[in-house]
Amino acid sequence: MYEELKTVREKCLSCKRCSLAESRHNIVFDDGIPNPKLMLIGEAPGFYEDKEGKPFVGKAGQLLDKIFASVGLSRDKDVYICNTIKCRPPH
Repeated sequence: MYEELKTVREKCLSCKRCSLAESRHNIVFDDGIPNPKLMLIGEAPGFYEDKEGKPFVGKAGQLLDKIFASVGLSRDKDVYICNTIKCRPPH
């Protein structure tokens, strides 16, 4: 699974198939650890996600991390997070 994700990430890094690639700062591929037990899928990256290249790092991500902590989970150890769209839509 790790090698397959690496291959897809590399393809996303060089992807220019749509106009979203023109305005992105970073692709927002994933965060956490690939885990078949708990995977969160967001819609599309926002401003902060585009800047950092990670999903859910803005206010919603901070709340999400608090929710994880409240039930003993961590995005670094227990959760895999990604978005359906890898580039930030404008506006």
